[in-house]
Amino acid sequence: METVIAFTPGQLLAIILAFFGGLITISGGIGVLINLRTKMKAPETRQNERLTRLEQRVAEHDEYFKKDKVKIEMLEEGNKVTHKALLALLEHSIDGNNIDSLKAAKEALKTYLIER
Repeated sequence: METVIAFTPGQLLAIILAFFGGLITISGGIGVLINLRTKMKAPETRQNERLTRLEQRVAEHDEYFKKDKVKIEMLEEGNKVTHKALLALLEHSIDGNNIDSLKAAKEALKTYLIER
């Protein structure tokens, strides 16, 4: 004997609506879970972005410090040459016959001014 399954249009409509209602409910639940996961990861994401920006700033500052170190070393070298020249002038002013140190200080100062 063959069993015939027959649906009335109202029953068919109810089955279709139930199917799509279940589908919407499941997709809504998945959407809520995805939203929850995003919100839970938000602090970590903000922290990672902040750390990246800070690391870039530190690298930038390191470059500035390297340049400053070179400039300071150049200034120190210039101060040494200038102090040697002043010392030679003082010795010459006191003794009056320290011409060799004056010539050496002049050459050192000239070399520094030309090569810098």
